[in-house]
Amino acid sequence: MPYDMRYYSRVPRTLKAGRILAHNHIVHTKDMPSGVNGFRFWTQKRESGWVRCNCGWQGVPHYCAQGDENRKCASGTWRQIEM
Repeated sequence: MPYDMRYYSRVPRTLKAGRILAHNHIVHTKDMPSGVNGFRFWTQKRESGWVRCNCGWQGVPHYCAQGDENRKCASGTWRQIEM
């Protein structure tokens, strides 16, 4: 994990240039706040290994670890999107 991670309890309205909003792999719903069942989100510098996430969380652009981008949150569970 990068040293410049900044955890939040609310989704930030703006991000500084070169930073991304990201979340962990914990099962979550589209509007889940930070801290529920271990779900966390943060901002960090953009770096390799992070890709645009398609889960729909909060309806805002955000990133996840590469390999998790084809998952979707729905009804509080992860399910693999059929390709």
